[in-house]
Amino acid sequence: MPKQIYELAWVIGCSEFEFLKTEWKVFDSELEAKAYGLREQDELNGGLPPDEKSWDGYYYRLYYARPVDEVDGFRILLAERR
Repeated sequence: MPKQIYELAWVIGCSEFEFLKTEWKVFDSELEAKAYGLREQDELNGGLPPDEKSWDGYYYRLYYARPVDEVDGFRILLAERR
């Protein structure tokens, strides 16, 4: 299966406010992208679950990891470096 660009998004919560942080990365599969997103969530939360981290300020929670096929109607094709 060819590599694919994935958009990952984390909800950053702080008391009653929530923000969205996004990042684009290349992965072999959606499963790999989600695993990366969950590892990042764990690292950003200092190893605490989001619910526990929210007691001490802000937290990160993986919102989604989805493939990016098009941007403004233009199809994205990845080329391998040589």
